[in-house]
Amino acid sequence: MTDAIRANAGTGLGAKPTGTAKKPALTAAPSFAADSYRGTPPTAAQLETHRTSIAALADLPAVPRSVADKRAWLEAHAPILQAAQKALSAMESGAFYHKTPGEAVVGEARGQVRKAERKFQEVEEEAGLRAPIGPANPFRPLFGFSQNVKGLMGSNPFGAVLGVVLLVPALAIDLMDAVTRPLQAVAYPFLWGKHKVDQLQYEAATRADEKK
Repeated sequence: MTDAIRANAGTGLGAKPTGTAKKPALTAAPSFAADSYRGTPPTAAQLETHRTSIAALADLPAVPRSVADKRAWLEAHAPILQAAQKALSAMESGAFYHKTPGEAVVGEARGQVRKAERKFQEVEEEAGLRAPIGPANPFRPLFGFSQNVKGLMGSNPFGAVLGVVLLVPALAIDLMDAVTRPLQAVAYPFLWGKHKVDQLQYEAATRADEKK
């Protein structure tokens, strides 16, 4: 519920707002075209490599407690997330162009990667490297996902093709969002309270870093 009504966020580290800039622990997720299988479908060996990269997310060690150790954890394990993101992008490409692997396999892989991305984002916030993102206003305009996809469809020829594929899922998400707006309105004060706690934790970690 929290993720569904949380404002959009990227998967990479945000820059530190004040003081000496830190080297980001993460980079943005690869584009859809990365490792594209437009000409030939992925082989069984390639798919197994992708699955192995994504499965490695389940073996990440526990997150340490201190700010310094959290930053070290991010730096040490960012390559694992990046490899999984690239593997997911390649699997989505194979599914789009050749229906290989199947959507069920891609959906499961996507869930694993998104869960890991949320975990890394939370650690970044706790380490003072990313400002927490507040919950989305439940009174925002409806059908935002569909409008974004329509904008993508008018951007370029590839966007038009991709937009056709994404339009139906976007409509489904928007309909679910519209139906759950009353629940979002009820949960909003509690989520906003959690956001304020996260913000205080982020600011404390930032101040601790500035004192070094």
